[in-house]
Amino acid sequence: MAKTKVTSRTFKIVNLIRYKSSNPDIIIPPTLIDMTIDVTTKGILSASTVPTSALDRLEKAAREALDVYETTVTDEIKRFEKKFDELKKAGNLAAVEKELPTLNHAIKNALASAEGAATVAVEKRLAKEAKDDSNLKEAQVKLGFKIAVGVISVAKNVAILVGTMGADVTAYLAIAKTIALVSKDCYDYAKGEAKLREQLEKALKAYTKLRATRMQQGVEKLIGSTSGFDFTSPVKSFQTFLTKVKEAGETVLKGRTAAEVAGDFKKFVVASVKTQIDDMEKSRTAYREHTTKTRHKVDGTSAQADKLMKAMKSGSTLKTGVEIGAKYMVIKRNVTAMAKRLEEREAILADFETAMRGMGLEVDDTTFMEKLKALDVTSVGELCSAIYDVAGEIQELVEAVV
Repeated sequence: MAKTKVTSRTFKIVNLIRYKSSNPDIIIPPTLIDMTIDVTTKGILSASTVPTSALDRLEKAAREALDVYETTVTDEIKRFEKKFDELKKAGNLAAVEKELPTLNHAIKNALASAEGAATVAVEKRLAKEAKDDSNLKEAQVKLGFKIAVGVISVAKNVAILVGTMGADVTAYLAIAKTIALVSKDCYDYAKGEAKLREQLEKALKAYTKLRATRMQQGVEKLIGSTSGFDFTSPVKSFQTFLTKVKEAGETVLKGRTAAEVAGDFKKFVVASVKTQIDDMEKSRTAYREHTTKTRHKVDGTSAQADKLMKAMKSGSTLKTGVEIGAKYMVIKRNVTAMAKRLEEREAILADFETAMRGMGLEVDDTTFMEKLKALDVTSVGELCSAIYDVAGEIQELVEAVV
């Protein structure tokens, strides 16, 4: 029976639609794409691993196919911008709301087509690779595609805000209330971080402990002595193992090559830690998604605060305007600090994903736990709380003039 092997490439596009509207009243949320390319190879005795260079070209083909649809979506947004300006000049903002569902539906359809186009592009690229690599002639490819896309919206009230006599201060209040609601949502959501981090730490500890134990048992079984081994480091342990095997000669080799003995050692370890690896990946994915969603919520708070300040620029004589402006700057400072903390968290999680390649046996992960514990999680919670508090103060100041 033919042997098969699956080689995977996973990558993320932080925002497929990079276009930034020049109109601050049009809100375009990020479009996050997670993609996995699985290539299955076949062989009579063994199946080949797909070269990294070939995977690079498959990923490039997928990205180029997606870029075509980025242009399509961007064109749709630009058409909406033009329509928005026309309706705004005509004072018919109500009609804008009717245009939004059509726009978002068109974007949704375009992204659905993008998935199919990426699959076709990767399949064509693989067929081309097979012409130059006989190991890929019977290879099959499968794409995993996950899109997180928001809904494009507009700031309806901005156009009518003025700060002199007769100002529509109810519009100010509507925005201020939205800031308070969005910031509370961010504050409440951030509370879940502690549990997710605890689960990731627990999974990592269980894995590293079992891995070290199984590596020690494997050495005892195949070589005998564990002298000179550092089982906290898989890379160093494998290097030491190979050295010891070569030194021992036929006593250990027993007609096999050193590479074959090392392969038996790796299989012995991997067979025992797969469950722990899966647990860690689930915990890492949940923590990463929480981080991404927290960032989106922080961005949402910042966008609402920007909306209020833009509105107030046309009403500089509004009572308490200077005080509200000062509160706004507090929110912006905290948002900037939050963004830095969340970027640090995302970077560490990305490093962890790299460390887990090859069942966590190809890269040393001894410093990951220290990095995870060093994250300034307390300040993240404090910043969320501060943003929420200031948002409430802004609402109170606006209510005072309604």
